Amino acid sequence: MFKSKKSAKEKKEDSRCFDIKKLMEEKFNELTDLRGQLESAAKEKAREKVKTALEGTGAGELLALIERGEKEHGRLKLLYEKCITELERKKLKILSWNIWVDGKFDEITKFLKSADADIIGLQEVQADAPGRDIIRYLKDLGYQHVFAPIQKTWEGKTWNDGPAIFSKYKISKTETYILSKNDSRAAVRADIEIGDEILHVFSTHLIHTHQQQSSEQENQILNLLKSLLEQQTIVMGDFNATPESAGITMLKNVLVDSDPSSAPTWSAYPEGCLVCNPQAVDTRLDYIFTSKDIKTSSFKVGNSRGSDHLPISVMIEI
Repeated sequence: MFKSKKSAKEKKEDSRCFDIKKLMEEKFNELTDLRGQLESAAKEKAREKVKTALEGTGAGELLALIERGEKEHGRLKLLYEKCITELERKKLKILSWNIWVDGKFDEITKFLKSADADIIGLQEVQADAPGRDIIRYLKDLGYQHVFAPIQKTWEGKTWNDGPAIFSKYKISKTETYILSKNDSRAAVRADIEIGDEILHVFSTHLIHTHQQQSSEQENQILNLLKSLLEQQTIVMGDFNATPESAGITMLKNVLVDSDPSSAPTWSAYPEGCLVCNPQAVDTRLDYIFTSKDIKTSSFKVGNSRGSDHLPISVMIEI
């Protein structure tokens, strides 16, 4: 059987009834709240009367002990809730490393496997070097990845390499940002699902300026900053800039440097730059930055000599 359609008058009456029901429910909730307030006030007044009557007696001392116990219980409850909240925060190991186009592949893979990081940002990952297929190696270890190769010329050679991100967690979105067309530099971004949270991770490799001030490098950093999000963000890589440089200062004005001690990360080999001809690991060029809402701890410079750069890592909580 088909139901007959309600007339406009009937619909109006239905609407009026629903409005009355809503008002009735609101009034009921208001009365319930008032009753609760009245009961609380009555209990508090009765308690004060009992406290006054028992003052100076043994029962009064017991009542005072009970009140102190209740306050201590409340304090411990707050501490417990804070403790549980901190335990529920996810802890992740983040690692960044320029693995060098001339790096020692066996040593690189050995270190990465033993490091067992949750999220890895690599630089100088090559797109056309089958004997150094770090992407396949880490994929076989269970990592998802995003890779942004970009062709560039360095010391008379043409390279097709770029930054990459590897994650044990699901990568839900990726994006590549061209930071400089003149010097062919890029940053790659991966949005990574960590439980109910999304972590925005960037890996980049800026122009090498032999540790000298460079407007080109500063422009690359400005372009990088334009792509960043304010929260749940990690930016890591080989910035080819020292801690006191203008570019790194710009980054520190927005992000948090996970290693305020500025431990050196380059160069393990003189061949790291034929112009600089470095003779020791005495310069910091590599960084892991985070947005201000991320807590970091246990920053570490690794001791692998698989590359001219040393690997760096940090623990984060989100």
